[in-house]
Amino acid sequence: IDVAVSKYKKLALLYEQKGDYQKTIEYYNKFFDYSTSSNTSDKSKVADLYAQLEKYNEAIKIYEEIAQT
Repeated sequence: IDVAVSKYKKLALLYEQKGDYQKTIEYYNKFFDYSTSSNTSDKSKVADLYAQLEKYNEAIKIYEEIAQT
């Protein structure tokens, strides 16, 4: 499972480099589903991407989740 988790993050980073933020978010969310660490910086990045995509409610939800940790 650790290999799959790292692959999801690598795919997220590749899609981010390509500018496909929707796919980036999709793979980060898969990464979060299987990862055991808190991933605060990665979650913050996803919240920023949601904000760039003007999906403010999703961004706020993640920022609030981060603030509660």
